[in-house]
Amino acid sequence: MTYFKVVFSFLFILFLVSCGGEETPIEIEYSLNSNSLSIEVNSDITNNGFDDIYITSSALETILCTIDDSSVLYDTLGEYGAICTYITSTGVDSETFTVEVVDTTSPVITSSVVEIVSTVIPSISELNELVTLTDNYDSDLTLTVDSSLVDITTPGSYTLTLYTEDNSGNIGEIDITLTIYNLEIPTYILSIESITETSFVISYDVTDNTDLDDTTFIKMEMKLYDNDVLVDTKESTTIDDYIQFVDIYSNHEYEVEVIIHYDLNKGVGEEVVSTTQTINTLSYSVPTFIIGVTYTTGDSITMYYTYTDPDLVIEAMTLNLYDESNNLYTSVLIDNTINNVVVESTEYDSEFKVEVVVDYNLLDGNGSTGITLPGNTVHTAVLSINDIVVTDNIIDEAQDFTFELSLDYPIGYTIENVYIDDVLVGYTYEESKHLVTIPGSSIVEGETTYEITKIVVNNGSTSLDVIPEDNNELIIILEIPLSISGITVNNGVSYMSPLSNYQIKLALEHYSTYDIQSVTVNGIELSSSEFTISNDELVIMEQAINTYGGFKLSIDELTYLNGSDLVTLEINYVDYLYAGDVLNVQYINTASDFYAMGNSGIYILQTDINIGSVYYLNFLSDFDGCLDGNGYSITGMNLTVDAPENIYLGLFGVLGSHSLIKNLTLSNMNITSTAANTSSNPLHVGILAGYSFGDVYNVTIESSSITITDLSVREIKSGGIFGVSYDSILEYVDVNISTNIQSIYHVYAGGIIGHSDNSIIAKSFSEGDLTVETSSNTYLGGISGYVLGSNTVYNQVGSTLNIEVIADATTKAFIGGINGIQIAGSTSNMYYIGTLNIVGTLNELYMGGINGYTMSSTLESGYALSTFDLGLYPSTAYVGNITGRLESSSASNIITESIYLGTLNDNSTSIIISDVAGYINTLSTTTNLYLYDLDISQVVGSDYTLLENISISIDTNTFDKLVFYGDTLLFDNTIWDLEYTEDVSILKLLNVND
Repeated sequence: MTYFKVVFSFLFILFLVSCGGEETPIEIEYSLNSNSLSIEVNSDITNNGFDDIYITSSALETILCTIDDSSVLYDTLGEYGAICTYITSTGVDSETFTVEVVDTTSPVITSSVVEIVSTVIPSISELNELVTLTDNYDSDLTLTVDSSLVDITTPGSYTLTLYTEDNSGNIGEIDITLTIYNLEIPTYILSIESITETSFVISYDVTDNTDLDDTTFIKMEMKLYDNDVLVDTKESTTIDDYIQFVDIYSNHEYEVEVIIHYDLNKGVGEEVVSTTQTINTLSYSVPTFIIGVTYTTGDSITMYYTYTDPDLVIEAMTLNLYDESNNLYTSVLIDNTINNVVVESTEYDSEFKVEVVVDYNLLDGNGSTGITLPGNTVHTAVLSINDIVVTDNIIDEAQDFTFELSLDYPIGYTIENVYIDDVLVGYTYEESKHLVTIPGSSIVEGETTYEITKIVVNNGSTSLDVIPEDNNELIIILEIPLSISGITVNNGVSYMSPLSNYQIKLALEHYSTYDIQSVTVNGIELSSSEFTISNDELVIMEQAINTYGGFKLSIDELTYLNGSDLVTLEINYVDYLYAGDVLNVQYINTASDFYAMGNSGIYILQTDINIGSVYYLNFLSDFDGCLDGNGYSITGMNLTVDAPENIYLGLFGVLGSHSLIKNLTLSNMNITSTAANTSSNPLHVGILAGYSFGDVYNVTIESSSITITDLSVREIKSGGIFGVSYDSILEYVDVNISTNIQSIYHVYAGGIIGHSDNSIIAKSFSEGDLTVETSSNTYLGGISGYVLGSNTVYNQVGSTLNIEVIADATTKAFIGGINGIQIAGSTSNMYYIGTLNIVGTLNELYMGGINGYTMSSTLESGYALSTFDLGLYPSTAYVGNITGRLESSSASNIITESIYLGTLNDNSTSIIISDVAGYINTLSTTTNLYLYDLDISQVVGSDYTLLENISISIDTNTFDKLVFYGDTLLFDNTIWDLEYTEDVSILKLLNVND
């Protein structure tokens, strides 16, 4: 709407006011000064000429209007209605008038050039590339050209007039100068470089071409024709180059059209010039065939053939067989897709001459040609033995070794019987390989020598005895390898005095023919001067004990010479011995005997005992001796404590640095601790001991539990074996435990150890469940909750412990399938299968399938199948298939398969869920990591290899097994399993008594 101020004639109004009386008023008429108005399309609306529209009256006054132009489309041609509203002495009135939107502006032609240089008049399409047509309204402009003044036969400058007209009849034009010139044709140098049977090479060079001084080279194009049929096209944009044509006929004539593309730099675009070259390819020579006999039987001949030309195409081959009178005996069409031919139904013990007729194609386009090749004279013969191969002549364990007899001319014969040392033996016959296989179990009766003496065959009608011509070449020599039938240490006593000596004796089997070179004990290779052999027994010289307390003995391997070959016999014997007070050895038969133990000494269980009815708290607060379970068990401990100052809870309170617990099972052992807010001393809880400086070997915890409800502001450290360990060694530990902890302060809990410092754990396993409810920091792991110390070594450890944290918004949690947090040391050959679960909302979370948090540590070789449930999700979380955070550490050779439950929600302000670790700093390294069947869209990262079929793909990688409990575990489908063992779950692998 456009508004204008309304002005009345002041004098006229005064006149009306002053005229009173009874006179009749004069009627005034009003009208528009114009009923129409023309406005240029797309013009400025504020200057649209409405000032020229106004009202006139019969009283000769002029009244300006308020204009309503809302129905007018100023960007579209046409007629529109507008309304003029005005005010008179009698009121408000309006008039309608016409607004016509018109186009009177000529289109504009803009050219990017002022001159065109060419040999011809440019086409409209070429000119359209050089000019731009614009109009204030129309967009469908077309270009026309007036070239009537141009004479293309005479070089010179001419005027081209370009026109365009819009839909309203407005015309725009422009003049462009057209300069006509003569076409300059450049030259170039061609050279045929090489010609073969199926290829040729042409070089070209336009570098020194004077005709191209004022031109620009674009490309060289060559077209290959065979009898005017285009075969191939090649091109190059290099000014001097080689062009090669391959895979063409030999001995053939071709035409090559050579085309050079160039630009005269006169603004006219690309020009071409071409020529034709004739090329004749070389001819193939006649190929050379080789015909030979593979083997014969009494009634057949098997032959082979080869030929020397790899480009030859065989069309057909026929083998002709002639008898001794040179008469055609038979003809056989050869299958040229294989390299041998069999002629059957020949006469037994006869000679034949061979001829092969070959039809072949030399790829010259002329079709097939033929050649006749004379072959050898062949003789049909009966089956015979030509060699024997002993697959494995060493008798070890229950191996079913074999002997393989390689046979000449076996086709046409059936093997009936095989005799060794004139004794009939069992056998199998693999006809495709012509091998007779004889199981060693059918003839072996100790260390001896055997001979193949006869094979009975049948040619379809008659049985024939095949006797080796030289039995010396068919001798089987069987060997029984050296083995160890028993090991005795210290005359069978596992304890001794400190600073004393002990002996190791190995009972030998079949050692007399071998020369024993060395024995490795505790990683140290002992030479033959350090042991003696007599009466089938190897005695290792006395070994010195330089310690007090438990120590590990490992007899690793033995080497011996078998002829000139050095053979290694793996022994892998492990035991823990004890150096202590041998005068204080006591045997435990009852619970009372157990409670009579002192703080030191050597104690040996003689039977299973139940201590539940008489057990009292920490009868030994600090035990520094040896308890040898001797394969027996202690059961029934039910320890319920409501004493906040009792800070070491377990079968033992504390194990000293000289202590050793071995060969013991603890079953149905239960600890319950309840405390109010009365103590700040840390609480240490473990089924075996609350705190340990000692060693553990071959100890099993089964069907046991720990329950702690503690409202004191103190740390709780709880583990299936120890609450805390320092400088301890644990080997062959198997824990099955249910732990439930409720606390308001820091919690350190693990399936085996709660808090581990510079300790070693090997060949150990945990299972069960661990549930912690806390509002403070918590460190939870399947093996250990908190691990530190540069001397820490965890090797061959596994866990299926399910871990759950019930938390609030102040809780900070470190949760891992193996360790909650590891600050130093190494963890290797590990696996975890279980669920890591969060209930509620955490403040901060570090969670991983192996470790929750890893710093300054090494993770090497393992597998984690983890189910993560992050609950309502913490405000900050670092979650990884391997570890939540990896700082200044390395992770390698690890397979992970993870399942994530739940969905991220609005509470998640900083959540990183990754393939390897939620966070990896620049000082960390990751290698050989494999990811299988990941089930979460939020995971990011690429530091892994995706395995779609892990049971197949993993065998092609460098990491395909774990050494666990002395067994080799292979990855099969989704679990690690025993090699060569079916239906053995990883959950059953750790029973050391199996």
